[in-house]
Amino acid sequence: MRATNHALTGAIIGLTVQNPWVALPAAFLSHFVCDLIPHHDDPSIPMGSKTEIRLLILDAFGAVIVASYLFALRPEHWFVACWAAFLATSPDLMWIPRFIQRVRTGKDIEPRNWLEKFHARIQRWASPRGAYVEAVWAIAAVILLANLTKI
Repeated sequence: MRATNHALTGAIIGLTVQNPWVALPAAFLSHFVCDLIPHHDDPSIPMGSKTEIRLLILDAFGAVIVASYLFALRPEHWFVACWAAFLATSPDLMWIPRFIQRVRTGKDIEPRNWLEKFHARIQRWASPRGAYVEAVWAIAAVILLANLTKI
C-alpha cells in the first residue's frame, strides 16, 4: 500500500479511536493489515530508477499533505491523528537501506530479519492492477477523513 493510504488510514484511526494508548498501536498494526490487501506494485519499474524515485517522492508528499491537513484544521484529537498517520506509515521506513542499495547498485537485497521477511511476505498480492484498489481506498479514506474533520 502506498504511504499516502497508510497515512490516511492512520489518521482515521486516530480521529475515531482517540485514546492514544489504543489508537497508536492500532495505527502501527494497520500498516500490516493494509499490506495484506491487494495494492499497487509495478515490477516493470526498474529498481532505483528515476521513475521509482519520483513515485516515492510523490507518495511521501501525499503523506505529508495528510498530516498538514490535520495540523491546519486541528479537529478534536488532531495530535493523536497526526501521530497515528506517522505510525501507520512508519514500517515502510525499514526499506530505506534496501532502497539505497537498489539506487547504488541496481540490485535488491534479501530481507535481513524476521520483521522484514514478514513484511515482504504479506505483500504477495501487490501488482500493477492493485492501483485500482488503492485508488478506491484513497477516495473512500479522503471522504471519511473529510467527514471526521468537519469543524
